[in-house]
Amino acid sequence: MQKILYFCVVKALLAAILLVANLSLDDVILDIYNAATELGETDYEQLQTDLYALHEAPIDLNNTSAEELSQLYFLSPRQIDEILIYADKHPFESLYELRMITSLADYEIRDLLPFVRVGARAQEHNLYLYAREVFAHASHELITRLDARNI
Repeated sequence: MQKILYFCVVKALLAAILLVANLSLDDVILDIYNAATELGETDYEQLQTDLYALHEAPIDLNNTSAEELSQLYFLSPRQIDEILIYADKHPFESLYELRMITSLADYEIRDLLPFVRVGARAQEHNLYLYAREVFAHASHELITRLDARNI
């Protein structure tokens, strides 16, 4: 049991290190190219040109479409749908929220970061929290303790 826990902790740490690793744009493009060639034949120069253009004008995750996200060769249709659904339910505040999308692996998030940004919300959301909404969409527990000695 301890070996399994140790393995999970080490795997999570390695994933975090890889996510934060300071790779150059060329390294990321080469990584994407290597993954794309496993799926089929890909023209490196065209891929590089397209990704450099996306790096210069990143995709805004809060105001994007499936067509825009499909320009990123390594995203599957399922991942694109999950990004759009997440952004529709509650717009991205930070790129770190990409970790909430379960279909995106750490290396895919790392490859995605140079080509996306988080812009202003398309529509303004109500900033007030209402107890009815909080309790309707979340699971909460209330734990109380009574210490009779101090009464």
